[in-house]
Amino acid sequence: MTTKVTLKTLATTLGLSITTVSRALAGYSDVSPKTRERVRLTAEKIGYIPNQSARRLVTGRSNAVGIVLPFPGNDDIDPYVTDPFVNELLRYIARALQRLSQLDLIVGYSHGDDDRLNIYKRFVQGHRVDAFFVARTDSHDERIDYLLQQGIPFVCHGRTERDDQHAWVDTDARRSFSDITRHLLALRHRRIALLNIPAHYHTARLRTAGYTETMQAAALEPVAVHCELRMQSGYEASLTLLQSARPPTALLCASDIIAVGAMQAVRSLNLTPGREVSVIGTDNLPLAQLLEPELSSLGYSFMRLGEIMVDMLQEQLSEHKIIPARKLIEYQLLKRGSLGPCAHA
Repeated sequence: MTTKVTLKTLATTLGLSITTVSRALAGYSDVSPKTRERVRLTAEKIGYIPNQSARRLVTGRSNAVGIVLPFPGNDDIDPYVTDPFVNELLRYIARALQRLSQLDLIVGYSHGDDDRLNIYKRFVQGHRVDAFFVARTDSHDERIDYLLQQGIPFVCHGRTERDDQHAWVDTDARRSFSDITRHLLALRHRRIALLNIPAHYHTARLRTAGYTETMQAAALEPVAVHCELRMQSGYEASLTLLQSARPPTALLCASDIIAVGAMQAVRSLNLTPGREVSVIGTDNLPLAQLLEPELSSLGYSFMRLGEIMVDMLQEQLSEHKIIPARKLIEYQLLKRGSLGPCAHA
């Protein structure tokens, strides 16, 4: 019969008090990071599994973090297919949690914006989670209002109108979209169109600003449209632009998902991406390298993103309060076959 590994067994193995080991596993800041890591590794080695129900009764904490993601408009379609960005973000947050903490991740799915806040309320009122990761932030975001009101720790991927009051990690969208527009101008493109994500996302206005300012500084007319985060939306918007009186020679897409549709539109007109029309995406998702030609994209490290978000959240949990923090991540342009000089210059 196998002997159950208890908290006392773990403490004896480490030569530490039960209190120290318990607080180390819970991520308290009064235990050094070195000791917390030593306790975590030893727990894994000897097979210690915490009794979460007992811990919740004693500490009042669930040792779980929540994230609420949207179902697509058509419930028959898996959200990972229509929004692979969600898949990447979730994967690397989960990986960072596993490596850097003892926290579990609980994922909820909402059916539209009306249902979204209800999921947060159920998680909070049911004491299912101690904190949240918040993805795809709106400029005015009711989720942020609620979490701030409740005093629940959280970290956003993206900014909001209240970003001075909470922790967030975001890309430097304004600067990056200005830089990539200048890069296209250097390739002699003059008709550059921006296919942006929906306007309610806070980052959408930053991307528009960076692109528009650079186009206007070059005495060129900006052409910006908003698309849904669907390939079909990117296809339809691109087709309309490419069939206009002054078709763009470059399509700057604020999402790789939109860019896939843009490349389909280019090909539907018997044009070649990267030759007659350049296409650039955003987020450097795995699908970018599955296209022909491969999609050029503005990318960053999802692994680093996940680590930063987990670190920010653990600091708040150790202090038992919301701690405002900010971190900007720079985009890097991954040049591939879909990007080239203007063929009509």
